[in-house]
Amino acid sequence: MKKLVFKWIKTMAAVGLCVVCISISAMAAEPNIDISTVDPAWMNQQLVLTVDGAAWALGVNTLADTTSLDIFLNGINTQLAAQVYEVPDTNGNVQKLYYQLNDDFRTWLISGLQARLAQNTDISTITVNLMENHLKIVNVNTGLNLTGYLQVGGCETSYEGSSKNRCNNVEIATARFNNFVVEPGMVVSVSNTILSRTRANGYLEAGAYENGETVPAVGGGICQVSSTIYNAVMNAGLTVIERHPHSMPVHYLPLGQDAVISEGAMDMQFRNDYNTPVVIQTKTADHKLTVLIYVNAESLQGRSYKFWSEKTSSLSATSYLTTYINGVEAQTVKVANSKYKPHN
Repeated sequence: MKKLVFKWIKTMAAVGLCVVCISISAMAAEPNIDISTVDPAWMNQQLVLTVDGAAWALGVNTLADTTSLDIFLNGINTQLAAQVYEVPDTNGNVQKLYYQLNDDFRTWLISGLQARLAQNTDISTITVNLMENHLKIVNVNTGLNLTGYLQVGGCETSYEGSSKNRCNNVEIATARFNNFVVEPGMVVSVSNTILSRTRANGYLEAGAYENGETVPAVGGGICQVSSTIYNAVMNAGLTVIERHPHSMPVHYLPLGQDAVISEGAMDMQFRNDYNTPVVIQTKTADHKLTVLIYVNAESLQGRSYKFWSEKTSSLSATSYLTTYINGVEAQTVKVANSKYKPHN
């Protein structure tokens, strides 16, 4: 397991101006600009780079000498690199990951600023959200650069109406998969990754299936996490090597698309058969659990996937995986038959 957790740094410079978010379009060639024609008031504005509420600000008038920009960007990278978290994978090896600016960000920014300068428009503040494709994830140990990745798999389920304890369990288990990096050939155990379902690990007592009934159990609800991950990795073309249906239907996914886990008995395991790492991102908000999978575009070779199921009775279903190449359906294969018992 490799997981990345980010705690963002406080704003480097206070920005007391009205912030107007704009799109800076990169240009093929830098325009020839006569600075004498530019309104001095425009030059007194600020460039603000943001990441999840944190901000770094620099005066536009300091950019006549790009040395100031280099110092500014290097300072951001230095602070981002300091946000390294050491997490052991399933083999006990410690992995380190952090964010950095994309390699072409400096060129993109200069071109965009010059284009805005040439327009000579009255802009209060230029704001760039770095989370919009301007950051790469770097592995300290391997130097891995995850630029060029596409979000190709995903699944969202609702836990609206769940008890407070069940919500707690879903959210704790989900967080343990956020920014999770799966190396090529790596097998991931969902049960092991979310840790033993004990109070010491943050889990509480909530409803769980047992012998055709719903009974209280520490960690009740975590199967919604394994099921949502199951759908997401299938939609991303990862190889599922172990999956079991629940004994009874679940309310948050169609028949045939759930995946139960029970420590020491049943697990949901998957493997990355791509030749590049895969990144899993998860979040819980407004009682919705979201799992997103990012895969290197070159590894995908134009492929995309859709995991779906078809009911064969009120208590059974067959699931399928459809593969598309460049948006055109290439094949559909049967994944599994799932049978359930009625709720008592």
